[in-house]
Amino acid sequence: MLAGHGAIRDIDTVAGTGRLARILLAPVFRGQGLGKEVTALLCTAAFDIVELNSLSLRVNQDNTAAISSFLACGFEFGASDAMRYRIGNEVLIVREMVLELAAWKESKPVWAKAMRKGEDCCDH
Repeated sequence: MLAGHGAIRDIDTVAGTGRLARILLAPVFRGQGLGKEVTALLCTAAFDIVELNSLSLRVNQDNTAAISSFLACGFEFGASDAMRYRIGNEVLIVREMVLELAAWKESKPVWAKAMRKGEDCCDH
């Protein structure tokens, strides 16, 4: 069974930036701290393997579980205004969050390591 999924997209190796997207957990795996773990694995790949300098993501401001996972990995809310999207009759308010390399180094879990390109990105 697939437990979760996430993607690193919009990678710009010249600017050293990328965006996390489509971070999802199967309902049966929610509430166990795995959101933070999936996010940390993606950050390890982005910072240690791809060697980016910053990551961003967008999150529904009502998704407190996801926001908690992102904050635990060092993400902070960006300075940009919230974006509003209408999906049918529902309006979603989406905020941008940003993680810089220095903040990642401070919050990076001890198990999250990849020394060079091509290595696996976890020790557990």
